[in-house]
Amino acid sequence: MFDRTHIARSAGRLCLAVSLLALLAGSTAAQTVSNPRIVEFDPSTDHNTQLDGGVAAVSRYDLEVYAQGAPSPFHTVNLGKPSPEGDGKIRYDFWNGVSAWPLPGGLYEARVSAVGPNGTGRSDPSNGFTIDLCSYTLAETTKNVGASTTNTSVGITAPAGCAWTATTSTSWITLTTATGSGNGAVAFTVSSNATANPRTGTITVAGQTITVVQAGVECTYSVTPASQTVSHLAGGGSLSLSAPVGCSWTASSNRSWMTMTNPSGSGTSTVNFSVTANTSTSSRSGTITVGGQSVSVTQSGVPCSYTLSATTQNVTHAAGTNSVNVTTTSSCSWTASTSTSWITVTNTSGTGNGTVNYSFEANPGSTSRTGTITIGGQTLTVTQEATPCTYTLSAASHSFPASGGSASVTVTAPVGCTWTVSSNQSWLTSTTTSGSGNGTVPFSATANAGVQTRGATLTVGGQAVAVSQAPSIVPPARPRNIRVVTP
Repeated sequence: MFDRTHIARSAGRLCLAVSLLALLAGSTAAQTVSNPRIVEFDPSTDHNTQLDGGVAAVSRYDLEVYAQGAPSPFHTVNLGKPSPEGDGKIRYDFWNGVSAWPLPGGLYEARVSAVGPNGTGRSDPSNGFTIDLCSYTLAETTKNVGASTTNTSVGITAPAGCAWTATTSTSWITLTTATGSGNGAVAFTVSSNATANPRTGTITVAGQTITVVQAGVECTYSVTPASQTVSHLAGGGSLSLSAPVGCSWTASSNRSWMTMTNPSGSGTSTVNFSVTANTSTSSRSGTITVGGQSVSVTQSGVPCSYTLSATTQNVTHAAGTNSVNVTTTSSCSWTASTSTSWITVTNTSGTGNGTVNYSFEANPGSTSRTGTITIGGQTLTVTQEATPCTYTLSAASHSFPASGGSASVTVTAPVGCTWTVSSNQSWLTSTTTSGSGNGTVPFSATANAGVQTRGATLTVGGQAVAVSQAPSIVPPARPRNIRVVTP
């Protein structure tokens, strides 16, 4: 049987909204809206039910419009039987028919009825709504303005008495006339656009949208400094480029010895360039062009050249001294320095040909090490050989009482030199089996239960510690002054 009560319950919630489908509960306590377009409801649970004989339980839905609180509708719209949308709801746009309704004025509500051969199931009332047949026309729907601050307006045409309000969420648009009635104009100010990129904002008035398109600022470029001098050594420099955001630029050089590090970019930037070393004593010049602006770059000539008698030297692991010769013209001065902590330069400067003397500390490690000395821009690499691994113990022997005990021996060795610990007797043990560089080796002896002194060897890094231990039982004192006599 077709359950009329069930249909009435399941016809679903009805919601009316302006432009959007607001999901409001089907209740007169819901929010009242103006000029709704869409009715939205959950279909009857019998939407797809078939009665005996294959007849559909729901043949159509009717939209019934009431003056709020009235017992019967003043207008009914046959919705047919639309299919539910993806979210399961049915929606119907009824606005185009509103102007033909005999509107009584005031506040309205609606119901949706599921109609079938066995009766009608009617929903609860919808939220309240009002209908205003005022119409609004904009003089322009798109307003184009320049990049600078602009005061402008867009006209609006409406019947007398029809109020309108303008709003915007665009931060750079300020409404100066935002309300009116009948014919009028929406006045607004557009702040200046500091970038080269055009931008778009919107104003909403009486349900209509005004799109404001503002042009970007014109691209201009300024470069500082206008000229620059760099060293004859390989290196580089930088330029400061000022340009509006969004203004792209390229940078180029007219000399092969000068290369742009960042040859393109956008907006205010630092433009970097590199130069190869100038091997000539004469300066040279080139031009960098950035954003259409030219900058002159001069690289100094080489004032002097320096040659070392050796660029690498090997020295012993022990502390010592060494030297290297520097050759240059008689008027060329030079300095010698090092950042290597174990090398000390004795004479740090000179003029013309000379000798740089340096001393070096002993290498405490078992690996070789490398340091450098810079002389007249030239580099001397000093490699010091590793210290051979040697091991020295603080004691060569030790004695334990019969009761045993613990002792230790100190091992001295270069940094990085590893060593091992071993014992040739089980009663002599050490908790340390290996180590590196300087260290302390603990060892212990168990009690000696025998009547004889016993000995063992503790070996550390190939060095031996002779260990002896007294017996626990002392034998009787030996006889003395033995002689043989004739009776």
